[in-house]
Amino acid sequence: MSQANRDIGGANNRKGNRFEDAFAVARLLELAPPVFEGKSTVLIKEQAGCHVDDLLICESARRHYYQLKDDKTITWRRDNGKLTTLFETQKAECEARNEEFSLSVVVSEDHRKKSLDTNMPVSLTGPVTVVHFQRLRRPSELSRRPHLQLALSSITAWREPGPAALEEVATGFISRMGRM
Repeated sequence: MSQANRDIGGANNRKGNRFEDAFAVARLLELAPPVFEGKSTVLIKEQAGCHVDDLLICESARRHYYQLKDDKTITWRRDNGKLTTLFETQKAECEARNEEFSLSVVVSEDHRKKSLDTNMPVSLTGPVTVVHFQRLRRPSELSRRPHLQLALSSITAWREPGPAALEEVATGFISRMGRM
């Protein structure tokens, strides 16, 4: 393999890892308020060792499985239906355990969400959702995402936090992810 191909592979791997980390932090921020209030317990595991394994979040009795794809061309049928097979297998295992669960494929491209939603295999309808999570250019962008601002506001020490305080909380969560 040439050095140019290694460089491209390494850059793609870093890009994918940053996408996965940013999504994990966003989900943690969404789930943080009841945890901080002592009303909920959340466990998180990256690369969980199951079929849909990029991120596993366990809330009380429910498990949320996520597969993240920072890919402009991902489809259910690509690579002989690999994505479909992953989700069908995970769904079957969860059902066999009588588990309360959700399965999500998370994509960085809005057109991929639309395509995956439109072409979802019948075998996956129900517990499987497609989530669009736009890639971050900078970690501070999390604090400007409208769906995270309420959660960030509720876990900051400030009574009326401004943009800088929200950015500090989001950045703190992101820096913590590097140690997990």
